[in-house]
Amino acid sequence: MPKRNVPVAAKVRVALALRDAEIAARIRAMLERQGYLVAGLAENAERAVQLMRQTQPDVLLLQIDLEGAASGLEVASRIRQEQDMPILFLTSQESDDLIQRAAPAEPYGWATLSPTPAELQTAIEVALYKQRTERHLWRLNQILRAIRDINQTITHEKDAHSLLERACQILIQTRGYVLVWIGQKDEKKRRVQVVAQAGRGAAYLENLKIAWDDSPTGKGPTGSAMRSLQPVVCRDIAVDPHFAPWRKKALEHGLACSAAIPMLYGGEIWGILNVYGDRPGLFDEEEVTLLEEIASDLAFALTNLRREAERQQLQEALRLSEERYRRAFEEASIGMTLVSPEGILLEVNQAFCAMLGYTPRELIAKPAAEITHPEDLELRRRYIDDLFAGRADSAVQTRRLVGKGGRILWVQISSSLRRDAQ
Repeated sequence: MPKRNVPVAAKVRVALALRDAEIAARIRAMLERQGYLVAGLAENAERAVQLMRQTQPDVLLLQIDLEGAASGLEVASRIRQEQDMPILFLTSQESDDLIQRAAPAEPYGWATLSPTPAELQTAIEVALYKQRTERHLWRLNQILRAIRDINQTITHEKDAHSLLERACQILIQTRGYVLVWIGQKDEKKRRVQVVAQAGRGAAYLENLKIAWDDSPTGKGPTGSAMRSLQPVVCRDIAVDPHFAPWRKKALEHGLACSAAIPMLYGGEIWGILNVYGDRPGLFDEEEVTLLEEIASDLAFALTNLRREAERQQLQEALRLSEERYRRAFEEASIGMTLVSPEGILLEVNQAFCAMLGYTPRELIAKPAAEITHPEDLELRRRYIDDLFAGRADSAVQTRRLVGKGGRILWVQISSSLRRDAQ
């Protein structure tokens, strides 16, 4: 195995809370030889709480029987309520009773007051690994919760703008991002327009200029994601050269990193989901993948909302068309009828009723043969057969109709087929 020049423990800050100065000095020297940074030493319970608040260490080594008004267990419980910090209990002896009493403080491990260097380093590294794992799972669970809440919103929200606004709010509430906004293309201005936003960094968006071309304002995360249709992550806004046009303003509003996620569905881009964190390197591969799922769900929802809007528009157009047809039919100055393939009068207009002397109620559902002169029935049958057989698209025929009271009318009839889905 190659020799390591820098210990694995480098830059890990460890605080000590030990009542015995000699033990504390020995453990401190052991930690420093292993490459840990000792953040401070507390000899009693009150000083331990104060030290944690002042130094914010990565790990606390805490003696259970610490001197002071509170025991080590009470100190640990208080610190755990304030800070997410791994606590390792140091004790001269372990017992089932002690372990049970220590459980509420959620210790990350145990070590003796006389540990070997290997035992001490193993305990610290295991505690740090456990903390990283717990934070990672917590973070993924928060994103999964965001996905669930957004999908529930998609199910109930029928307004596109309200849906996008609510999605931004959910990501702020569940993930604690500084800012979330959704941008869409403004073809007229050739810029990305903010259509929804949430977060304490929203003032950053005032007078924001972002394009999607090759200009300097088009090469940032949003413009690049718009062109490439791929997620673009800025891990550190302070040093990323592509963020130069907006860096000063972004840092003033507490933005440290960002991710721009295309909202894609069916090969169509609906916009860009932009999220910002308050510390560099927040967006790892897993988080970006889950954000892609959210962006895809939103794009799917927008697609369905558009289709529903188009369906409603089509229904309205059909209604208006039917209304125009109905008005033209009823108000026509010539007689008009709608006859079923079986020869039943389905609809008649006022002009047709006036010609024959019947009321609409008397004609509706009457067989057309009953108002056709008996000598012209065969003539009528042949021209109707020609229409149904496709030998003619329309037909014009002069023949006789029989009005009310047996009155005979010579009429010119122009007929065509009006087809339905069947």
